[in-house]
Amino acid sequence: MNNHPLRLKNLAEAIIVQSAEDLWSPIHKKESTDFFMGEGFRLASEMAGMSAVDRLRLLLMLRRCGQKVWSPIVLKNTTGSARILLNIYREMI
Repeated sequence: MNNHPLRLKNLAEAIIVQSAEDLWSPIHKKESTDFFMGEGFRLASEMAGMSAVDRLRLLLMLRRCGQKVWSPIVLKNTTGSARILLNIYREMI
């Protein structure tokens, strides 16, 4: 059985979780913010199987916790419920 896709998914999830945790670290905050605002989060979230709605929910959760993360790269080309969440998220910024 080839479990490489599962390992990549697990790795991508671990990277996202670690980056979220690093938002509270003075040493790693900028690096983590850059991750969420750029291609890193988009790529990791795709590998983790996150939908656009899942990405938005995570960014909203981080925003509610006081983190100022915004990712136009991750949020472009959203439709449907993701578009509604995006509009709500933009109002919060």
